[in-house]
Amino acid sequence: ADFDLRAARDSFSTDPRAPRPDGGQFVRGKVKPQMLVDLALALRATVVAKQWPLALCMICRLEKFQMPEGRGRILLDLSKAECEVWHACTVKKEDPTSKMLLSAEAQEEREVETRLRSIKLLEQCIMIAKRIEADDLVEECAVVMWNISRELMCDQNRFRVHKALQKCLELLEEMQSNRLIPLRVQLHFEVAHCEEQRDAFNELQKYPTGPPAVPDSEFSASVAVESLEALGTANLPTLKRLGPCERKEIMARVVQVCKENEKPPDVAQSKTQAATGQKGPPESAESDLEALRVNIMAAVMSMPEAKDGEEARKLVDQAVASLGKWKPPDNDEGKLTLWLELWTRLGRQCLLPPMNPSIGAKYALMCSIQGLGKVDSPIPKYALEERLRWRGACHALCGEVFASLINPLEQEKESLAKLRRMSVEQFERCCDYAIATSNLALASFGASALWNVALPFMDSAETRALLVEPFSKAARALAA
Repeated sequence: ADFDLRAARDSFSTDPRAPRPDGGQFVRGKVKPQMLVDLALALRATVVAKQWPLALCMICRLEKFQMPEGRGRILLDLSKAECEVWHACTVKKEDPTSKMLLSAEAQEEREVETRLRSIKLLEQCIMIAKRIEADDLVEECAVVMWNISRELMCDQNRFRVHKALQKCLELLEEMQSNRLIPLRVQLHFEVAHCEEQRDAFNELQKYPTGPPAVPDSEFSASVAVESLEALGTANLPTLKRLGPCERKEIMARVVQVCKENEKPPDVAQSKTQAATGQKGPPESAESDLEALRVNIMAAVMSMPEAKDGEEARKLVDQAVASLGKWKPPDNDEGKLTLWLELWTRLGRQCLLPPMNPSIGAKYALMCSIQGLGKVDSPIPKYALEERLRWRGACHALCGEVFASLINPLEQEKESLAKLRRMSVEQFERCCDYAIATSNLALASFGASALWNVALPFMDSAETRALLVEPFSKAARALAA
């Protein structure tokens, strides 16, 4: 409490020839362990205050001491990890050969490698903190590790921090940290996300690709496991994390894989057949179905690359024509789920550029109706959870369509209210499916979209009464 950080900073000198404050009587070998901890605490306070140049000098001095494992060493390494990341992201580096500043790509790679190196150091720190039963340092390490690794939670870099985040989560769960409950939730989400992508990648590896199709070395990172889930049941937000060029390259690889195989397995269908004991359809029908899936996904992935709305509309027309040639049987849950998924993905892409907003809304509404049959149809009985999840996503799409058609500048009050009520009704149905499937992602999206579209209804007691039941369902969905 008596430590004056500003005075220490003003009197600090990096010149080794400068006179020492103790008159030269201080011997480094006689430093007590508690004094080393106090010095490390002063360093930590400097880092928290974001006095980075002073912190770098303090780290340089402290590393000259023989710092044993314990609180002092953990605090030193915590500060060192943050300072190294700051230095890599802020201070430009010259290429040793050309003596010029690093290119943007090289600088980005430098930052990524520095973050990964710091995360490894923090992983060691959190293990030592757990061993010495310093719960406060475990929490401190977890927070710093999360802050440093946030920039790496995309594309291929996510898998490089998965192990460290998982270990961090396990330690926080073991000590039942109540102060960091929000961080534990975030860690649960990221770890589960990585595991889902890894499982999807392992599932894809079952395809008999052969040597020339897609080499394993290209799968590990740059081919981004996320988009390869298009062969199964990928989540649309995951696909959106990739850039346009990556999506185009990945889809080309997916098409190549499927074309080089005569009968790739249908994972969803095989699970359904195993549960019901049914025999599969003829191989030619399965191949045609897989080809249809690939064609639709290729159209969906190509739409963002279209040069204008007209070209995107042609891609939608082609996809609609392909889907119109196939109708799933009513007793096949796997194919009914696939039917819903394809229509929902296609409809959602219609709401995005470069599609014309009004034309895209009409196409998206048509896709919703095709997938659901009726926008007010009840929840089907005895349906698989995956199918119910996609029905909820399709209702959410329908609600977005109605919300996108709202134009307060050109529409009358009655028309605006009708569109809002229709949108609220669809998001309410989305929450119904979230309750039925206990799906948090569906509940979060449905509840937030419901709140946004219903906000103008709060001004009147008459319209507020219409929101009691929808808001109640949204609250139950979030609590499920």
